[in-house]
Amino acid sequence: MNHNPFVILTAVILVLCWAGCQSSYTPWEGMTIECKPTTVYIDIEEHGCRAEGVAIEYCEGNCRSATIYSHDAPYYKSICECCKATEMKAKIIPASCHGKRNATIIKNTATRCECNVCETKKKKKK
Repeated sequence: MNHNPFVILTAVILVLCWAGCQSSYTPWEGMTIECKPTTVYIDIEEHGCRAEGVAIEYCEGNCRSATIYSHDAPYYKSICECCKATEMKAKIIPASCHGKRNATIIKNTATRCECNVCETKKKKKK
């Protein structure tokens, strides 16, 4: 039987690491994961017509994003989620055109937002 202190210490470290490294730790523990419509007030000008102080909703928030260690090759795993609109609706906006006539401008506005996998574009090799 081998009682080499280095071998025993290595075995203890491996057992402790295996037990500890199997935890379900995530880098966003304690982080508020939130993705929701947020209102911004903007002025819109289109085809000579203008509307001021128009409420438009867009998506804003915090989603999961990290590169975490993995025991399997290649030893790192990237997780990327972005706050995205999952439902939109057309907003009809009354506008005035050079003070002479009225018109309608239609813009999409977010009604529902969720954390979804980010789209990535791979660079083309030259």
